[in-house]
Amino acid sequence: MLFSRTAENLVAALRGLPENHSRAKIRKEQPIGSLLEGLVERYKVNQPSIEEILMDNWKVIIGPHYAHRCAPQKILHNGATLVIATANPTLRSELSMRKGEILKQIQSIPGCQSIRELFLKQG
Repeated sequence: MLFSRTAENLVAALRGLPENHSRAKIRKEQPIGSLLEGLVERYKVNQPSIEEILMDNWKVIIGPHYAHRCAPQKILHNGATLVIATANPTLRSELSMRKGEILKQIQSIPGCQSIRELFLKQG
């Protein structure tokens, strides 16, 4: 049985023990199963990450002709910018002209709607 902090401090004073001045809240106990379910849902444990989705669909997004010469490198700005590494400046220029088309293709894939910008770099 849980008592309020005030009640616990009164008992402590009667027994000559120090009072608890903590600001922490006393919470009811919960079954561990419900806590785990909440954590799995909150952190999307069973769902693929945006990086995995991009890698799985890279040939569809960029096209088979370019897929082996460039790759998604990282996602910046809270998931809004995708950095794509290209093999050479010529390829970077070609993809730069297709940025709008590539971005539309990415945003059409479920889970990738947060990407709003592409950054192309050599390397």
